[in-house]
Amino acid sequence: MLIAWIAIFGALGTLTRFGVTRLLLQPGAFSISTLTVNMAGSFLIGLLWGGNLQPQAAPSTFLLVATTGFLGGFTTFSAFSLEVVQLIAQQKFLPALAYAVASPVACIALAAAGAWITYSFAGR
Repeated sequence: MLIAWIAIFGALGTLTRFGVTRLLLQPGAFSISTLTVNMAGSFLIGLLWGGNLQPQAAPSTFLLVATTGFLGGFTTFSAFSLEVVQLIAQQKFLPALAYAVASPVACIALAAAGAWITYSFAGR
């Protein structure tokens, strides 16, 4: 049943992202809707994780549904953000820095490589 709840809330997160994107859609140098979604998702996952550190923490089922489900559908950047925060909380500063720098650089490079490959093979 947990998997079903995660899937349902994942769909709700995806639909919420779509709604925010449609609401904030505007031409410009970068996507304000993507920035908004990623910032909101990162803040929300921080709130949920911080709340989980308290003695009266929410049940793990709620956390899984909210983070993996809703926020996973809303944005995966929130998971990346939380992982960096967790490394810092564990005082693993060098791995946190390496992860924080390597992830966006590698992901952007791979997105460019994927685009280049499909563009090249499309005969353009």
